[in-house]
Amino acid sequence: MMTDRFTLRPGMNRGDSVLLLDEARHGADFDSFPGRYAVIAALASAETPAALDALQALENSRRFVDSGKASFFAAIPGLRPAVELARRFPSIRFLEDAGDWASAFGAGPEGCWVIVNPMLRVVDIAALSNRERAFGLLERLPPPGELPGPSPPAPILLLPGVFEPDLCRHLIDVFERDGGRETGFMQDSDGKAVERFDRDWKRRRDIMLSDPALVAAIRARIGRRVCPEIKKAFQFMVSRTERDLVSRYDADAGGHFAPHRDDTGLSVAHRRFAMSIPLNDDFEGGEMRFPEYSPHRYKGAPGTAIVFSSSILHGVSTVAKGSRYVFLTFLFDEAAEKVRLANLNALRAAQPGQTVAATARWGH
Repeated sequence: MMTDRFTLRPGMNRGDSVLLLDEARHGADFDSFPGRYAVIAALASAETPAALDALQALENSRRFVDSGKASFFAAIPGLRPAVELARRFPSIRFLEDAGDWASAFGAGPEGCWVIVNPMLRVVDIAALSNRERAFGLLERLPPPGELPGPSPPAPILLLPGVFEPDLCRHLIDVFERDGGRETGFMQDSDGKAVERFDRDWKRRRDIMLSDPALVAAIRARIGRRVCPEIKKAFQFMVSRTERDLVSRYDADAGGHFAPHRDDTGLSVAHRRFAMSIPLNDDFEGGEMRFPEYSPHRYKGAPGTAIVFSSSILHGVSTVAKGSRYVFLTFLFDEAAEKVRLANLNALRAAQPGQTVAATARWGH
């Protein structure tokens, strides 16, 4: 029988994930500052002297933000939007708060400090009046990329030899004959899925493969060489794929993709696993990274599948020389297909004529 000593108190505890509070947004508020600690001022109000004093304390400590060690947030019930405060305290990002942040951490009547690690797990909770404890801990914590001991591995699969060298070279040739187009990213806006372009966030050119024989050959390799490994490692039976994309990140264009998640939005919520297969290695930069888990960067030999959950924060660093070519797709199952169809119907109702990538089903 568990004793009181081992009973978790209601609300958030050290070691808990703040994604439990930010589940609807998939941690999006924190994703702009990947690989950092976060200091959250969970406040009961924006109008008390203690709250304003806490915000000023964060602003006065912005050296942690400027150095890249931490990011600062404030959660204040009913604050929609925090334009005036954002101007006054530019180093702080204000979180959406329905009134549950401060209470979730067992804060006193004024609020509390919360320190969160790069995995968005709570390191410590301190009373708002005990700012020395919060900032003292932040001072003592090692830089996120210099944690003692081995870095925890990102929960990804690295599967060499999924594509043969000849297939890799052929896909590059197919891309070069087409040239591709610059693509943006899908974002929900007023119930619609809209393609946005932000070159500071993403620079990439894509082509969608259309040769049925080539697509069939690729999917056969995925079905034989990737899907069984996903079943073994994650107990997940893949039955569908969303698209067959070849992409190019060019050094001349500053090709990169800032850290993001692949399943945030109605049109993409069905995605369960992302797969990236590098097609060449004669370039510099352009490594994949998973900043929630580790500072380690992955380049991958040509033909190696890098498979990971679509919910994991990931990005591609800027290509410094040459061009990085990669095959990209998303994998899911029949339950996720039902999610996709339901969301597609919702998007069509809000946005007649909306097109969403077709999917294909196959068995193993």
